[in-house]
Amino acid sequence: MSVKEWRQEFWNELIERLGSRDAWYYGFKPWNSGAIEVTTGRPGVSLAFRIRAKQGHVTVTIEDIGRSRCLNFYEQVEVHRSSVDDAMTTPLSWEPSTDDTDTCRIVTYVDHPSGDNRDWWDDFIDRMGEVMDEYRPVFLPIIEDLEDLE
Repeated sequence: MSVKEWRQEFWNELIERLGSRDAWYYGFKPWNSGAIEVTTGRPGVSLAFRIRAKQGHVTVTIEDIGRSRCLNFYEQVEVHRSSVDDAMTTPLSWEPSTDDTDTCRIVTYVDHPSGDNRDWWDDFIDRMGEVMDEYRPVFLPIIEDLEDLE
């Protein structure tokens, strides 16, 4: 099975498993890329899942709107950093854009054992969902109040 096919199956499984508990997860579309996202109502700001070789990422992602707008949104979210960090049970990595990228992320890393079988999928998907379930009530009200430069 190709990597694209594997990702497609993984995302389908994640969406179905989490969506069966909360229909909000059906808003994610199962792409064959390394990430899937749901929009938040603010341009360029999404909640996303990413899959990598040994870990998954649950993120607030700000991208595709230019560096100044990206940083503007990121800095408005970062004002709440202390209360956000206190509200989360897993550590967050705050990653503003750099000279190399116009993407800002706030990320929780979730390790997985990888491998060609699906034995680890259920537990991993449940952990990813638990993190996203924490993100939503914490980040969505902040995102709703973001003021754009344009």
